[in-house]
Amino acid sequence: MKIYTLAFIVCFIPSTIFAQMFSVRNVENKPSESNTYLRIGVGVTNFDYTGSNSVILPENRLDLEHNSLAIQFESSGLELGVNFANSIVGLKEQTFLNFSLYYTNSILLSKSESVQFGIPLRIGSDLVSVTKESSRDKFSQTSISVGAGALLSFRIKDKIIFSNTFIPNYGFSSSSGGFFGGSEFSLVGKSRLNFLNLIGNKNLSIGYDYKYSSYNIEDENFDYDLKAHLLTIAISL
Repeated sequence: MKIYTLAFIVCFIPSTIFAQMFSVRNVENKPSESNTYLRIGVGVTNFDYTGSNSVILPENRLDLEHNSLAIQFESSGLELGVNFANSIVGLKEQTFLNFSLYYTNSILLSKSESVQFGIPLRIGSDLVSVTKESSRDKFSQTSISVGAGALLSFRIKDKIIFSNTFIPNYGFSSSSGGFFGGSEFSLVGKSRLNFLNLIGNKNLSIGYDYKYSSYNIEDENFDYDLKAHLLTIAISL
């Protein structure tokens, strides 16, 4: 896992620096447009056991289906996010936490200002933790993954941008204690409806996020599928 973490840092830092330089140029050319957003939202999260029923007692399973809260930061391909559910949203005897860090760089196949499509390339990391008071088990996995998908974006003059991305990812996962590891396959999709310069030079953004992650862990007790649907709203910074 240390090797993958080092590779992530090596790949991530230069890309982030380049993205910040590119963002500065964009701001200089179009000072009224910002691609940096702070988002808040709500959603529904499902966490379902997919392993054999013979290896885990029903009372030790960590299945849940509940509403959740989300906070996200987006800027020049960099995405930081947290999706959580606990007593704050009425979830009793259980906790759920998903912290994510992604960097996406898109290869555009169309240079039209009104319609753009391309291939987004992504590298990222996820921490997922699920606990239950009545269970002796605790799910805590950290994964590093890479993926490539599709991007489609529409622009109506300098008023509205509607963008959509869908990216399959594959990566490796390990437990916090380092005893159990395995693989993670995920599908991540998002849509953004951005109203430009709606409040002075600030943009209003409405977003939808979909996430599916399937964990195949060495210890079958921790084979789970995670599904999340999120609705968010944001103001550009």
